Amino acid sequence: MVTWLAQTTAIWSWVLRNLVAVTVLVAFLVGGASPANAGFDDGIAAYNRGDFSLALKEWTPLAEKGEARAQVILATMYMDGLGVAKAPKTAMQWLVLAAKQGHVRAQTYLAYLYEDGYAEAPNLSQAHMWLKIAAARGDPLAALNLNRISKKLSPAERNVSEQRALEWLMDHREPSAEPPPVGIPGSPGSDPVWSPRKRRLE
Repeated sequence: MVTWLAQTTAIWSWVLRNLVAVTVLVAFLVGGASPANAGFDDGIAAYNRGDFSLALKEWTPLAEKGEARAQVILATMYMDGLGVAKAPKTAMQWLVLAAKQGHVRAQTYLAYLYEDGYAEAPNLSQAHMWLKIAAARGDPLAALNLNRISKKLSPAERNVSEQRALEWLMDHREPSAEPPPVGIPGSPGSDPVWSPRKRRLE
């Protein structure tokens, strides 16, 4: 009998490989307030009506200025060729920028891409490190997949990856915060509802 964990893992694996544009677009909106630049919301409206070129035009300047959510969406668009030619390396570059800024879901999806060898050779150590970081910061998807990736690493590789994750977490914590609980996820947030038939956020 297939366990719930196996079913969930299989579902998210399928989502990543076939609907990464959908999942990343939903994920970047978790719990965030509207950005100061109205171009962000204009980009969402354009994306939802299928005007990907306009969406790209709205989001690119924001991403270049360091807006992590825009960086995540651009990564998605370059992955799927929405409004632009497919460019795996460019997609990875945008996702890395968002992950390094602390965008939790970007960290989780970046880990998946490192595992799969999306734009370069598979890198399980990097995948494990980013999952460890995202899990410690409360992403249930990262926590769900962390043990699976851990089993693919040698003890020495795992120790190095965990040390790098801890260093990242320490470097990015609030000055008054306690040391981060590596590997202990917090309470998950809630995503906006994605309508797969309408291919839009609601």
